[in-house]
Order: sequence, then C-alpha cells, then structure tokens
Amino acid sequence: MYRPIKLVYHHREPFFVIRQPQKITAVFPMRFKEDPDVIIATAFFQELMDVGSSEAWAKAPPCTWSPIPPAELRGEPLEDLSTNCGFVSFDITSHHVKGKRLDKTVWSLLNFHAFVKYHVKCTRGFIQRRMRKRLDSLVKILHSEGLEEEREHEEEPKGSPREHVPQSKSVEACALGIGG
Repeated sequence: MYRPIKLVYHHREPFFVIRQPQKITAVFPMRFKEDPDVIIATAFFQELMDVGSSEAWAKAPPCTWSPIPPAELRGEPLEDLSTNCGFVSFDITSHHVKGKRLDKTVWSLLNFHAFVKYHVKCTRGFIQRRMRKRLDSLVKILHSEGLEEEREHEEEPKGSPREHVPQSKSVEACALGIGG
C-alpha cells in the first residue's frame, strides 16, 4: 500500500494524495461549521457520485463519498481525519492529466473546497429565499382570510333580536328621570 501525502492548500482544509501504479487518488476530508451546511453538502456529494456514474460524465474522474475515512488513510493522525461531512475521493488516471488537462485537473483539485463551499452557501441562500417567499405568501393568505372574517362579522346583526326592540319615549324618559 502506498503512503498518502498530506497537502495543505487552505488553512484547516488539508487533503491527501495517494499515488498508486495506475492512478492517483485525491481524498478530501470535509468539514463545515454549521449543521445545515453539512446536510446540503452531503446531498451534494451523493448527487455528485450519481452524476459521475452516468454515461454523460464517463470521462470525468470517478467520485466517491463516504462518512468514514477510506482505507488508504489508515495510520494518519486523528485530527486530520476528524470530519462532520465525510470524505470525498477522486481517482485521477493518466487520461485526466495528459497535455493541457494537467493544469485544469490540478486547479480543480486545489480549489475543490472552495467550489463545494460556494455551492453549499448558494444553495442555502436559495432555500432561505424560497422559504421567505413562501412565508410571505402564507401570511398574505392568512391576512386576507382575516379581512374576510371581519367583513362577515360586520354584516351580521350583533346580539339577539330582542335586544333590538325599539323602546317607547315614555320608557326612555323614565330611564332618564324626565317627566312622569
């Protein structure tokens, strides 16, 4: 088994490169500060695996995601392997680094953390905007329902019919203490 090489391109976001005879494997331990980001990123990684296995993306490096460290990282310090969002691995073959593809592949690997965090934040913002918009529409519906109920109550006579019996002038005068 080949020894992993730890690369620190971003502070607190190291990744590992494992050189093997037919391929190079890049392993990214993924960490996020907030739980909603972990949920969104997990869904993102699962979708990335599904899309990567389709015919349309056959030339792209295979991507795998796992909540546990891959076997290639056994023996690495625990602090490097502690994550809250699992491990993403890409298998890079000679096909991915021929000619001008080398620069693009290296650039993509070095910026993978930034790529993921950007998309997680955009997705989170999109979800929050949709939730706010939905809340506003529900509040408008409730507000319009409340106005309709008020209109219905205004149209109904208040109290029983007996309360609306007109009184004679003499009864009113007695009540006010006028005349006799």
